[in-house]
Amino acid sequence: MAAVTEPADALVSPQGNEEMDSLIVLHYNYTGKLILREKATDNIDLPTVAFLILCSFIVLENLMVLIAIWKNNKFHNRMYFFIGNLALCDLLAGVVYKVSRSLPVPPTPDHSRR
Repeated sequence: MAAVTEPADALVSPQGNEEMDSLIVLHYNYTGKLILREKATDNIDLPTVAFLILCSFIVLENLMVLIAIWKNNKFHNRMYFFIGNLALCDLLAGVVYKVSRSLPVPPTPDHSRR
């Protein structure tokens, strides 16, 4: 099998990057993906900030419940074990919500309207 060699003109130079960038932007504008990408990275709105702050308080409260159950020997029975499990589930749900809202990933499309 013969080795494929590219001519020296085919190598990317710093001047050629501008032409390639404009071609990529033109393609993404044609397909509509660039517009969706810009909308997904907009600033965070006020309700999202309020929910993130509220979620932070919920995570801290659940962490305090777990620490109180862990440190106090009086709370080592079945009822507090159940409360601790509920607090842990709520804490993990709050952490997942905060992470999902903090990442710059666009939301998944809603296919139910088709």
